[in-house]
Amino acid sequence: MNQINFTYNLKTNTFASMFKPLLILVLLLAACKNNTAGKLNLEAFNQIASNNNAQIIDLRPQAEFDSGHIVNAASFVPNSPELDAYIDMLYKDVPVCVIGGSAEENTKLIEKLKSKGFKNINELNGGMPAWINAKLPVQKTLPKKIYPNDTISFDDAINGDKLVMVDFNATWCKPCKMMQPSIDRVHDERSSEVIVYSIDVDKFPQYNEKYQIKGIPLVMLFKNGKTLHRSEGYLDESKINQLIDKNK
Repeated sequence: MNQINFTYNLKTNTFASMFKPLLILVLLLAACKNNTAGKLNLEAFNQIASNNNAQIIDLRPQAEFDSGHIVNAASFVPNSPELDAYIDMLYKDVPVCVIGGSAEENTKLIEKLKSKGFKNINELNGGMPAWINAKLPVQKTLPKKIYPNDTISFDDAINGDKLVMVDFNATWCKPCKMMQPSIDRVHDERSSEVIVYSIDVDKFPQYNEKYQIKGIPLVMLFKNGKTLHRSEGYLDESKINQLIDKNK
């Protein structure tokens, strides 16, 4: 798929709400002192990785990741364009946790992070098996929600006379995950007014070129074959409802 570039205003908009949690990470960063990159024991790694704002990159194969991963971890193929795009989104002063890949893959990623100016990079000694053997919390990847009352394909629906909203997203995109509950509620509560779709751009890469998708999440509205609205970046639920009210 095409490399997805991200807009940076998302960081500015969310920084204030993240300030307090970031203070915790700053303290963790101070505790690590001058350790710019290194393997941590399970206790030290867990202290960082279990924070809500932890930046965790998991390089294991997708099937292994789906079967159980650290909460908030992002899954990537080593040396992929998507991984490069994700790295560009991360905060360089907040610790990054690397887990799951081979020793060579982890080393390459750590060196890339160091070259981009990241201050604190941590690798779990023993990898994911050590985490699982210690019975620490893991999260399984749930199947993509399929809306039971969506009986018409997206490509056909956008040509109809009923309003269609689509949320283009990806499983590794944190703002997309933040929006998903709102997308689900809008679908469930406003089905008489709008047909809602949630499309993973990794699973359906044909839409990247068709709609020139450069950033996600991307919300688009359609009716009668025409594009009524397009906006990149996180939208709260009230904004989503306003867009529907304006275009229905």
